[in-house]
Amino acid sequence: VTEELEAAVQAYEGVLSIYPTDGIAVNNLGVLYGETDQMEKSADLYVDAIERGHAPAVSYTNAAFTLFGLDKADSASAIISRFTESYPNHPQATQYEAALAAARFDYDRAEAQVRQLLAVEGLNSRLALWSEIELASYAMIQGRVVEGAQRILAAYGEQEEGGARIIEFAKPLFQAYGRAMVQLHFLQDPEGAVHILDQSLARPEARELPPQEPAFLELAAVYAGAGQPDRARSLLAAFQEAAKAEGELDEDQQAGIKFTEAAIAAGEGSPREAVGLYQEGRALVPKCYLCGLPEIGEAMEAASMPDSAVVAYEGYLEARVLFRSQLDN
Repeated sequence: VTEELEAAVQAYEGVLSIYPTDGIAVNNLGVLYGETDQMEKSADLYVDAIERGHAPAVSYTNAAFTLFGLDKADSASAIISRFTESYPNHPQATQYEAALAAARFDYDRAEAQVRQLLAVEGLNSRLALWSEIELASYAMIQGRVVEGAQRILAAYGEQEEGGARIIEFAKPLFQAYGRAMVQLHFLQDPEGAVHILDQSLARPEARELPPQEPAFLELAAVYAGAGQPDRARSLLAAFQEAAKAEGELDEDQQAGIKFTEAAIAAGEGSPREAVGLYQEGRALVPKCYLCGLPEIGEAMEAASMPDSAVVAYEGYLEARVLFRSQLDN
């Protein structure tokens, strides 16, 4: 609770010296090893507990996540198979099967697993929402844009009713942002994207939102990509002023600002400056391995740095990130 991670590690190690089969202590110690970047130690602890037969369900998913991040995809898959054997009909076994397939870009298998998950009787609202958003992502990735848009909008509406918030985006801006992104990135229609955003921001419910609403950074990046860097700068300046008035900016906010500045630089025809700003943003969120990489690749292409762009794109595709499809979309 007080973020004294080393002290917490020592405390859990003390528990396990007395009660070596305490599954919750083993799991929590594994989590702490992961948070302190001792990933191999974390994975070994989970796997050992699973082998000895006293691991709670969460240790199987934690083990799979950690092993996949260590580039041990086959081991992660084996753990999920053990999970299914040890906890028959546990819905998260199916969820992780889908995530493993999607992270390997096997969308047919991933979609089949998600549909199987949605068929589970009494599935909790958070997993149901995750499933719908996954299906939306698979559709978008494979070019089924209308289906993807319909699914993601339906999921957003369901989360309002179900009380399981997954999409952190202001309601008045969510649909406009999604439609503008489709126009800009899928249909190559920057004017259409700007028209959608202009209409949305003119509505009373959008004008009533506080300027430090994180969605405004996302909209600013779309404006920049659509050739309207001045509009982007206006939204960014208002966000920064209001956010600073609330106190110290956290690392996510700082990274978001850097990424938006990078998008503006790219939109103004300064791709090398954009590359540097994207790299600064990535340094602020080192555990978000995918953040900014495609944009860096695009900026490097624009800066006539094709070899470097290839490295960025390959780095994105080869990154060992288990739950990635909602960025891939």
